[in-house]
Amino acid sequence: MRLSVLIVILIASLGLSGSAAGPPPAAQAGLSGTVKSTTPVKASQVFIRNVEKRILYMVYTSAGQFRAVALFPGNYEVSVSTKGLESDVQKLALKAGG
Repeated sequence: MRLSVLIVILIASLGLSGSAAGPPPAAQAGLSGTVKSTTPVKASQVFIRNVEKRILYMVYTSAGQFRAVALFPGNYEVSVSTKGLESDVQKLALKAGG
C-alpha cells in the first residue's frame, strides 16, 4: 500500500523569538500538509530531511494533517510512513520570507 502526501508550503516569519539553537524568525520557514491513504490510518510519521544541512525532522500526523515549523531554508526530501505503508519521496525547496 502507498500513502499520498499533499504538501502546502508555509513560508513566512512565524513570529517566534530567535535563539542560539535556531535561525532568527526571518530566516525560518514552515511546512504543512495532508496525508491520505486508501486504508484508515491513526497516525503517520512525516520525515522532513534538509539535504544540505543533513538534518532530519520528524512530526506525526493528527487526523491526517501535519505541520513543521522553524525549518531552515533549503532543499528538502519529504516522506511518510506508518505500519505497513510508506510514501514516495517528494523533493521541495523552502525559502525564508517567500
